[in-house]
Order: sequence, then structure tokens, then C-alpha cells
Amino acid sequence: MDLKIFKTLLGVDKVDKTNQSINSAVNDDNSVRKQNYKSLGFSDAGKVGGSEEALIPNLHAAKAKLQAELASDSKIQGAEQTRIRNEIARLKGEKDTLEVKKERKESDLDRAGKDIEDLRKEIASIKQDPTQVVENPTGKVGFSIGFFIICVLTVYLWIFYSSASYSAFFKQFTLNNIGVASAIFDAQALPKAFGDGFGELLLISTIPFVFLALGYLIHKFGEEKSNVKYLKITALFGVTFIFDTILAYEITEKIYNIKAQNIFEVVPEYSFALAFSSVNFLLIIFSGFVSYVIWGLVFDFVMESHAKLNVVRVKISEKEAEIRRKKKQCNEYKDDIEKIESEIKTKDVEIREKENELENVVYPVNILVDCLNSYLAGWINFLAGVGKAKNEQEQIRLTGQNTIGEISK
Repeated sequence: MDLKIFKTLLGVDKVDKTNQSINSAVNDDNSVRKQNYKSLGFSDAGKVGGSEEALIPNLHAAKAKLQAELASDSKIQGAEQTRIRNEIARLKGEKDTLEVKKERKESDLDRAGKDIEDLRKEIASIKQDPTQVVENPTGKVGFSIGFFIICVLTVYLWIFYSSASYSAFFKQFTLNNIGVASAIFDAQALPKAFGDGFGELLLISTIPFVFLALGYLIHKFGEEKSNVKYLKITALFGVTFIFDTILAYEITEKIYNIKAQNIFEVVPEYSFALAFSSVNFLLIIFSGFVSYVIWGLVFDFVMESHAKLNVVRVKISEKEAEIRRKKKQCNEYKDDIEKIESEIKTKDVEIREKENELENVVYPVNILVDCLNSYLAGWINFLAGVGKAKNEQEQIRLTGQNTIGEISK
């Protein structure tokens, strides 16, 4: 709808025209009034010879005379009443806007509070039933058992590979210790390696970690999405099996040679054909390789279980972070509401002040200042006419302006 038509329907256009008419009449009267006070200033200055000391009381007298005129001027009082009512209407409109804004912030605060309660209920529900975020989640008991098994197997593999590595690379077998069990599980492997040198100790202490690293890589490759992962996993199992085969061959070869040196018949040289037909050779391979495969499978199970449990923790952490964010929002909303309430109170004070002005005679400051400045201009014109020095005129002008500024507040 056109704004002009809308104003007409509300009767606002008529009021605006009336106000314009009143303001036009008031401006015309003010022009005449300013000229009259300029003449009055010139006349009063002539009576006292333009004295600076007389200027101040004459300005006060002019102000009193002007206030009496303004109080009896129905046009000015009507215009000022209208202006004040418009100010009150504007202030009330701003207050209404603030009230609406406050209601919205309160609504946002209530909504955020409800969201916090819902998030807390969701956290409690997830803790009670983790299947909401994880399908068929592994329980903590299964994870704990798997973790215990992986720890035991890790100790076993470390003992096995450190002992087997020492037996394969450094141990000198005798007829008294050619048993496979003593070759695989040599309780003195570390002390003996330390006695042989720090390098030997470092080697047999770190070799087990190579196999553990291979097992970890199998788990990481298993997480890949492409079919290439199966080739990588097969290659890792192949490398581990070859290494186990080499260890087993070295150990059983040493045992075979010791036995061959202490019998009185000719025996063939040790070979892979003999090795694979030896129970001891196969026992060493499977004591390491099979345990390693089991370790890898259990490790994968434990990591998968941990990931599933971690999903639950992540979901809960996300909701807790959302709660913290919502609480921060609530504090911001509360601060905004407090600021708006303070602004509303300020508007109420301003409205009451304007309503009090309606009950009293209004002296428009702009008219007071304009007329008193015109009075001062007339006074200065007299000084110029009688030939007062420029510096004296300026001094009196400053005195008059300071006085007008004080009495017009």
C-alpha cells in the first residue's frame, strides 16, 4: 500500500499537514521576534552606553521577557506540545521494539535450555544403550579379555623371538643343550647376549618389535577399502613366515650338525628338504608364526573393539561440547536480556520526563538562544555604531555568548 494512502487512512497525513502549518507560522513569528530582540538589544545598549557590566543583567531581563512571551504564545506552546507528544510516541515505539526483542531473546533462552536438557537425556540414553550409535558394539568385558590376551601374547612373542634370534645368530650349542625347548625359550638369552656385547643385546632385544610392527601393519592394511590390501597382508604374512623359516632352519641346522659330529656314521648335509621333514623345524616355525598370526588377529579384534567403544565416547563428547556451546549461548542471551531491560528502563525514564514536560510551560531552547543571540547582535551593533574598538567589541561578544550559554540550559 502506498505510504501516503496509508497515512491518510490513519489520519496521520492530516496531522502532518497541521504540524507543517503550525511550524510555518511559528517560524514566521520567530523571524519577527528575533528582529524585535535585535532592536531591543540596540536600544538597551544605548541606555547604558554599551557597558559590558550592564550586558549580563540585561540578558537575564531579556530572557525573562522572552519566556513570558513564549508562555503566552499558543502557537509555540501547541507546536512544542505536539513535538513532545511525537517524542513520547517515538520513545514508546522504541520501547515496544525492545520488548519484542526481549521476548525473542527469552524465547531463544528457553529453547537453548530445553536443548541442553535434551542433550543430557541423549547422553544418558547412549550410556544406557550404546547400540544407538554403534551396531552390535563389543562390550567392555570382551575388550578387556582381548586386551589381556594381547598383552600375554606380546610377552610370549618377545620371549620367543629374542630367544630364537639369540639361538640362531649367536648361541653355540653343545650336546647338553641341543633340545628344541632350550633353543626356543632360553632364560639366559639376554644375560648371555649382554656378555657377548652390547650390539648383540640390542639386536635380540629389538627383533621382536619387528614382528609386532608387522602385525600392526596387517591391522592398518585391513582398514583400507581397496582390494590391494589383501595383497599387502599376504605379503606381510609371507615375509613373517620366511623369517620364521630362516630362524627355525638356523637353529635346527646347529642342532643337526652337533648331533652329526658326535655319531660314527656318515649323515647327509642339512638341507631344506631335511628341515621340512623335521618335527623340530616345524615346531619352531609354528611356535612363532602361528602365535604371531593369533597375535595379529587378537590385536585387530582389540583395535576394532576399542574403535567401537571410542565411537560411543566421541558421540558423548560431541554432545557434551554441544552442551557447553548451548550454555555459552544461554549466558549471551541472559546478557542481552539484561542490556535490553536496562534500555527499556532508560526509555521509561525518558517517557516520564517527556510526560512531565507536557504538564508544564515549554520554553523552546532554540528560540531562546536565537532571540538572545539577536539581542546580543543588537548590542554589538550599537558598540560598532559609537566607534568602540574591535577588541572591546569582541570581549563583550564573548561575555554575552558565555552568559547566553549558561542561562539557556
